[in-house]
Parts: sequence; structure tokens; C-alpha cells
Amino acid sequence: SSSPFIRRFSDSCLVLYKKNSLEFVSAYRAPKYSFFHHFSCSKEGKLYLPPSRYVRKSQKGLQVLQTYYATHNGILPLSAPEMAKDRISVPTPIVEIDVHSKSEKLIEQHLTRQKRPQSVYHHPKSNFIFITFSHSDTIFRINPKTSQVSIVSAFDFGLSNIRGVTGSSTTNEIYVNGKNRGLVVLDAYT
Repeated sequence: SSSPFIRRFSDSCLVLYKKNSLEFVSAYRAPKYSFFHHFSCSKEGKLYLPPSRYVRKSQKGLQVLQTYYATHNGILPLSAPEMAKDRISVPTPIVEIDVHSKSEKLIEQHLTRQKRPQSVYHHPKSNFIFITFSHSDTIFRINPKTSQVSIVSAFDFGLSNIRGVTGSSTTNEIYVNGKNRGLVVLDAYT
């Protein structure tokens, strides 16, 4: 293909239906050249969908990234996992959708730290949303009530190539793992 973008799905979107009747409610398109694959929902009915977007590891793909980072006043950081693949992650904003009002908002906290979303988890006790970004080795904690975002580097708690996040529904614990068998237990509030 001559396009620098790798599109896994054509016109990727999330479609919402009513639980019992399966009546159509609404549909939300992923940003151009992106696709949704992980999401979670807060108690307030806010969905958090971090889309993925990739370019080919080619001259055209690197030109897209150079233009992108120049526009966003950033440098072109490539992680070791990215260098081992045939594609490079393009940072994408997190899509926040309020299922009641059907409003859509983009969370662009720090785009160079939002590369290749891997896992999304709603911690029931704290009501925080946690998102791991494996190609920037970060974990985001989002407060759905205030939209405040806290970002922590996986290196701060001894992981690299961060992957999954899950937790306990009855305690403050969340569990985060790295690709190379690392696992840490964190407090959802700190």
C-alpha cells in the first residue's frame, strides 16, 4: 500500500445498543486511521476509549511522525518495543464519551506519553479509570468526575514494556504487569 498508515479496520467505531431490546442508541467513530480495541466505563456512564494508530516503518511513515511531532512541539521518541516491530505508534488522544448526554471529548494530556494503548480498567472502589500505554511505558489515572489525569512512568515502579492493568473490586489495589514477567501491586489512590 502507498499509504504510510496501517489501517486494521475500515471505519472503526463503537456502537451502543440498549441492553434488553438491542435497540440502536448511538455510534462513535474512531479518529481517522485509528481503531478502538479496549475501553472501560465509569459509574457515571463515561466511556474511555484510547484509539490505536500506526504508521509503517518506512520513509513515508517517518515523515508523518516528524510532521506530527513538529506540530505538537515534541521530539520523535521511539521505544525499544517499537523498534522491534514493523510499525510505529502514532500518539492518539483518549476519547471520553458520556453515554447519557452523548457528548464526546478528547483527552490530550501529553501526547508523547500516549503511544499504543494496551489496557483499560475501571477500579470500582476508587471509580478511577487506568490506561496503560505500552510504547511510552506510562499509566494514566483518570478521575471521571473531574477529568483530572495523573501520569506515572512504568519505570517509577520498576516495569518496562508495560501491558495490563486490573485490580480488586474490594480493596485499593490495582495490578500492573510488564511484558517481561514484571508485576506490581499499586494503591489506586497514590
